Amino acid sequence: MPICFRWLCALVAMLAPRLLYAESYTLRPTTVHQSPSAAAHVVTQLFANETVLLQKAAAPSGWQAVRVGRLQGFVRTEALSDLRVVIYKQERELLVMKNDDVLARYPVALGAQAPRGDKRRQGDRATPEGRFFVAHADAAPEATRYGARSLLLSYPSVRHARDGFGRGVISRDQYERMVKSLRVGETPSQTTPLGGSIRIHGGGADHDWTLGCIALADEDVKAVFARLGQGSRVDVFASRAVAKLASEIPQRVAQAAQAQLQTPAFYSRHAMGAPRLPYPLGDIDKGHAVCSDIVIRALRSANLDLQSLVWEDRLLRNSAYHDARARNWSIDHRRVRNLVTFFERWAEPVPGHRPHDFEAGDIVVFDVGVNNGIPFDHVGVVGPASADNPYPLVVNIWAPGATTSPMALLGQTYPTVVAHYRLSSRLWQW
Repeated sequence: MPICFRWLCALVAMLAPRLLYAESYTLRPTTVHQSPSAAAHVVTQLFANETVLLQKAAAPSGWQAVRVGRLQGFVRTEALSDLRVVIYKQERELLVMKNDDVLARYPVALGAQAPRGDKRRQGDRATPEGRFFVAHADAAPEATRYGARSLLLSYPSVRHARDGFGRGVISRDQYERMVKSLRVGETPSQTTPLGGSIRIHGGGADHDWTLGCIALADEDVKAVFARLGQGSRVDVFASRAVAKLASEIPQRVAQAAQAQLQTPAFYSRHAMGAPRLPYPLGDIDKGHAVCSDIVIRALRSANLDLQSLVWEDRLLRNSAYHDARARNWSIDHRRVRNLVTFFERWAEPVPGHRPHDFEAGDIVVFDVGVNNGIPFDHVGVVGPASADNPYPLVVNIWAPGATTSPMALLGQTYPTVVAHYRLSSRLWQW
């Protein structure tokens, strides 16, 4: 084999784990089948507005091969879309996009009194930020209010409901009902103190005049309306700069893990317990930690609150978890086995364990030999490269009495890597 060809093959093999697949999202809840047939075994159920990775496996017309975490299968193409609307509030701009291609762009108007800042409650006239879907399309709205067309968005989002519950604005029952409604593609309650009736509509975009909606010129909203339908994705960002952060989750996690080394936590008896935590964003004393707390704190820098994400995942698919007892938001997310269950579905498993397979911000789970019936004993965040080892170091806290530190845990005979995950924008605003 020629040397150059061998070199090329090695390069391809080295880059393979980093290849990005095209993304799509679900217009409604749907099922993933083992083969392209409605009669085939169901691999998993997908929620509404859930991002999936498209695969290149051959499939008959009407079917698409997809991957969701570690799971692979086939979905009816009619349940998927790669068309979305992106709105940048600071720039007052709405883009219609297909994958990363801009098909059209239009000027918009926002809330009259609060064009900046996220919406927090009814009457604040702020335009909400986050990920939504079109909950209802009205071709003949009340012209005096909504102009030529109206697209109702799925506000409050799960994140708004979560925040509202944490602030005491809505009840736990209201919060959990919103989570369930949104995940099955239904309109969340529009009558809570969080407000509702947030729309993309007509009426003009010359100045900020709405009660929190996104307004376009009538001819523009007609054009947008013609492209969208029930379930279409709408992402609202504070600005282009903020939107860029959504694609930098691993980098932000890696930086936050490194930052924890400046004020190391102590692996204490207090950390090993199960103190009652507030919700969301609950944490034990910052000076204390077990291994999972290092990961939890790193992800929060990327606006990923594992406490909330695990709690909501268990609300919807509790049977997937090792311990299906009553949920407990003070401890569930701090158990490594629960993080594995969550990441198996919502992160991207990395199959290789060679030096170049690990990237800063990856999550790695280890078996350290504890006789507890499961191989998931320890977890950490991949950090900087080591001058003495081809493998990067892992930011973690190892055992009682230790403090947060970078350690050479990869490429060793002990401990054993049993799971390796890469975070992606698929988790953004979930």
